[in-house]
Amino acid sequence: MTRVPRRLPWTALLIALLATGCTDSSRVRKVTGKVTLDDVALAGADVQFVPASPEDLHQGTFGNLGKGTDAEGKFEIVLGPATGMNAQPGRFKVLVTKGSSNAAPPPGELNEEDFIKAKMKVGPGADPKAGPKGNPSSNRNSLPPIYAEPRTSPFTFDVTDGDNDVGTLKLKKQ
Repeated sequence: MTRVPRRLPWTALLIALLATGCTDSSRVRKVTGKVTLDDVALAGADVQFVPASPEDLHQGTFGNLGKGTDAEGKFEIVLGPATGMNAQPGRFKVLVTKGSSNAAPPPGELNEEDFIKAKMKVGPGADPKAGPKGNPSSNRNSLPPIYAEPRTSPFTFDVTDGDNDVGTLKLKKQ
């Protein structure tokens, strides 16, 4: 009678898991797009992706905050290992601001879940400590506020593995 070595089933299981892509955290995703305001490329805009539903906070949040869009209104955000942004695939609201800083509280003041909840209430350019009324006067968003709030932003996008192009985010002065 032939005896199967004890390690063989575990080795086979490990190979099967690796072959099916069970290493999601090592995947690199790229999100690209363009921002226009009244059909003109918008340079210097901050674009942030927040989970579309508060129940999906585990997906994480990400954006080009501090980098802004280029002269043609284009942005590129890379997610994955060594990028500092490891958001998971899912449905996101897309927020756009300009002229406001990402005034995050000091490290350790809010845990990640509370920080994301605060950002979902006040938008990407606002200081979560300032409350839902808005930014301090030195950090004013020059775009219509509809684009800075998850509940009012008209832009929703499903991020998947690999390359993602959101197309053109067409903003209008109101």
